[in-house]
Amino acid sequence: MNLSSCKIYIMTDMEGVSGICSEDQCTRDKPGYDQGRIWLTQDINAAIAGAREAGATEFVVNDGHGSRPHILLDQLESEGVTYEMPKSGAQYMPGLDETFAGVFIIGAHAKAGTRDAFLDHTQAPLGIFDFQVNRRSIGEIVQVAIIATHARVPVLMVSGDEAACREARHDLRAVKTVSVKIALGRQRARALPPVVAQQKIRAAARQAVRSRAACRPFPIRLPAEVKIVFQRTDVADLHTNPHLKRLDGRTITYPIRTARDLLWV
Repeated sequence: MNLSSCKIYIMTDMEGVSGICSEDQCTRDKPGYDQGRIWLTQDINAAIAGAREAGATEFVVNDGHGSRPHILLDQLESEGVTYEMPKSGAQYMPGLDETFAGVFIIGAHAKAGTRDAFLDHTQAPLGIFDFQVNRRSIGEIVQVAIIATHARVPVLMVSGDEAACREARHDLRAVKTVSVKIALGRQRARALPPVVAQQKIRAAARQAVRSRAACRPFPIRLPAEVKIVFQRTDVADLHTNPHLKRLDGRTITYPIRTARDLLWV
């Protein structure tokens, strides 16, 4: 972890954004999507404001939700801020390196199969049933933490629904969490008003930067073995290359030598 500088990398998603209570609000061309984009951008701005109050001066914001772009660049904080998108699984957070003090995850959701979680999934709702690293089941929150380990950078803060926050607290040491909604089944949620949630995000970001010395990069034993169980056999059929081993109708496995290789598929 780099304590001499104060650069923060912000990974984003939409399911866990303040105010979003239906899938349509984070789906392009659906009713409510335009408002969802506004709330996403406001959540990011709140995190930047809080981190800046604690001394952070540079930020990279990753537009991480599928079917991107989603962030409204003309409404995004501009001072000391740059923007990027994932290029591929191998370039999921392309701008992250050892110069960053930590990672924020804004708009997070819980992993596939989580009970009482809003829009739970791992990568794609109809794709992955379970994603394991060294026999440990993980979701996208820990995926980000593992990839950040390649740069020796810890995750400092996570915002999302209550289930995502529980997952983050269970798996990540000393992480600050902000629950902005509680799921009422997979498709509905009871949310805080966005202005209230964003005040909480701003306060947690400030605390996260101030207490960053307590956080450590995610511990992973390398080389590691990744196992993916897909929802259906035809989805597994799509994943064929010399690096992957098919274990059964729905399951593939592959080795990784570095944390950056995690999302090889």
